[in-house]
Amino acid sequence: LCSMLHWLADVPVHNADLALYPYSDIKFGWGWWAKYGEWSWGIEVAFMAVLLAYAWVKSKAQGVNLTWQVLFLSFTAVNMSPWLSPMKHVATLPEPWAHLIYGFLVTVGYVIPPLILVWLYARQRKDVTWYWA
Repeated sequence: LCSMLHWLADVPVHNADLALYPYSDIKFGWGWWAKYGEWSWGIEVAFMAVLLAYAWVKSKAQGVNLTWQVLFLSFTAVNMSPWLSPMKHVATLPEPWAHLIYGFLVTVGYVIPPLILVWLYARQRKDVTWYWA
């Protein structure tokens, strides 16, 4: 679910290169990266901040502290900035390494952060269990 929501949130910024499924010829994207350049990262961070503020208020009402989640997401946002992103360095590698490492990092980026966030949330909520447990 997190990965699907991430995909949906990426549609505005991608330059019509966001595949519907692996190896799909159907691509999505509104092109904010091309239109706004580095400002598109700022738009993404602002959107994330609004969602985090909403989650903070809702979670606080339930007695859940999201400090670690906010810190983790802040770290990932800074890491994915136009200036610090590891993808800038991967793009300079020779082929096929550039595509292989890029694909690996994208896959890890879609899978690992949501698992970490769910784990952080489940640690605080005793009534939340892992769906595979």
